[in-house]
Amino acid sequence: MEELPRKLPPELEALKPMLRGLSATLGPWCELILHDFSTPEQSLVAVAGEVTGRKVGAPLTDRLLQHYRTHGDAAPDLLNLRTRREGRLIKTSTIFLRNRSGKVIGSLGINLNITELDLAAQLLTQVIGNVAGQPEEPINFAGDVSEVMNHLLESALQQAPRPPQLMSREEKVQFVRQLDQKGLFLIKGAVEEVAERLGVSRFTVYTYMDEGRKQEDAG
Repeated sequence: MEELPRKLPPELEALKPMLRGLSATLGPWCELILHDFSTPEQSLVAVAGEVTGRKVGAPLTDRLLQHYRTHGDAAPDLLNLRTRREGRLIKTSTIFLRNRSGKVIGSLGINLNITELDLAAQLLTQVIGNVAGQPEEPINFAGDVSEVMNHLLESALQQAPRPPQLMSREEKVQFVRQLDQKGLFLIKGAVEEVAERLGVSRFTVYTYMDEGRKQEDAG
């Protein structure tokens, strides 16, 4: 098992032996990942097995950032999602870990490579008939924090009505609001990156962020 040499909360430290045991029991098609939410940009502190190819020191996924930004400490677990990574079909679950006061301090990720099982299921389906399928969730298993930021920024730019240099002030506010809702600004350095993309100052990005949150609160 690969571990990041960093002092962790006791609740997270106690899970490391479980990762080793589960990985040994479930075999090579299973990957277990432990995240420490105190540092989103380097949250992955332990990994056992290999399915997504991520290493310790990797950031939170875009899916986790958005989910945690939306729900905070009340975030429900993300169970039995399906996604793809480099041709592999992956079944993934995330269990949020809390301290005694109920604050989310980390998460346990369970990733199963079900590619071959899915192929077998398709063969069986041809024999027994079609069954209802489960939709896939797009999750970017980034290896470093810059990949997460670039993915979120490029996705937002593709959905924007026009390039940043042609956006009106209100369009820029909505652009920043969208990125804020996805949890981008939980990552260190994200404000500076967005400011550069929009051609504005860091102070202006914070102003846009405040306006967007007020709109969000107003419903």
